[in-house]
Amino acid sequence: MAPTRQLYTATTTVLVGPHRNQQAFTAHTLILTSSSRFFAAALSPTSIFSEAAANSVSLPEACPRVFIFWLQWAYSRNLAHEEVDWDSDLASPPSTSPIRKNGGTFMTSNNENNTKITVGKRPPRHVAFFHLIRLYKFAGFLGCEELRNAIVDEIARVAVKRNAVPGPDDTFELWDEEYEAGGLRELVLDLFMGMRTEKLLMEATDEWDERFMRELVVKEKGKEKGKVAGVPVVQPWRDECVRCWTYHEHKETRRCHPLLDQEGIPS
Repeated sequence: MAPTRQLYTATTTVLVGPHRNQQAFTAHTLILTSSSRFFAAALSPTSIFSEAAANSVSLPEACPRVFIFWLQWAYSRNLAHEEVDWDSDLASPPSTSPIRKNGGTFMTSNNENNTKITVGKRPPRHVAFFHLIRLYKFAGFLGCEELRNAIVDEIARVAVKRNAVPGPDDTFELWDEEYEAGGLRELVLDLFMGMRTEKLLMEATDEWDERFMRELVVKEKGKEKGKVAGVPVVQPWRDECVRCWTYHEHKETRRCHPLLDQEGIPS
């Protein structure tokens, strides 16, 4: 067995993207294996996979930009992104790259702060939630439960700070049936329910994902029944303890708050 100190210097090459146009990234093997169940299995000394012997991993279906974002989190445990929260202390200066033709983020026009923004048109600095949504999906593939929970927290934080919700294209991305969505779908539904987005949904120039709309209608009917029954309206994304219990996954990681246990949230 190699000395423990070598774990801090050993590196692995990760080839990202289609085979004809792959980009090579070199990262510390310890960072990869400690941040992802996928890399831990592929690069284990006892692994039956060829990647361990070659010290190289190929991810042909991954996006290089998403992988770079993942590396940022793996090394620093922060999700600062200049197109998500541009005045964050950890974010880089705003990008000069063109805005996506479709998608992006829409601001609510009828909300508790009475913010008035033209529905269907993005402001000059829109919150590009799709960066976090794509990273959330990639984290599911890599087996990064800690990261998926961190993304839920970051989307909730930015949504409140910017009074913003994901856009139509983001709902297509998130309601993709090819992957396990975890609690992020539930968070997005609750954000739309709690931030009074009725006018936004009706007047948006792009279409919303049909599955998203169906689930939102079901949730709205449940909310109306709750009002009739006198059930108080809550916003679980605003409270750290309730947010963890409602949206997080903790099959492999400890819950975020010591008061949370398997019985539920203490009164």
